[in-house]
Amino acid sequence: MKNGIQIYFRYSVEIFIFSILICIIALFLGKAADKYFPKHDDKKSTLLLWAEILIQVSIIAVLTYFSREIIIWITSPIAPYYGNPMKYSIIIMAPIMFYQQVQLFEKMNEVMNRQFLNS
Repeated sequence: MKNGIQIYFRYSVEIFIFSILICIIALFLGKAADKYFPKHDDKKSTLLLWAEILIQVSIIAVLTYFSREIIIWITSPIAPYYGNPMKYSIIIMAPIMFYQQVQLFEKMNEVMNRQFLNS
């Protein structure tokens, strides 16, 4: 049983390290996305706001995927993993990235207000 505990401990440490790496990347990518994507504007049509929201979320998904692949590519030669620690640590990336994007949330709120409060 001691060997099983050692493996679980090492796997937990791997998840911890991957989570730190993912957190750092997510903070930078989220802030950059908020800076470079179009700003919220009340005068834009609902259709245009929907398009901006969907494109921004889709690009964030692609960036998340590439970030994950780059981290695996960089770290896999360093040490073999037990299992797939990235599958647990990647879960934290999206909330951190979206939290940084104030403009995206403003667009989403605007669309929701137009769709549900004005009907």
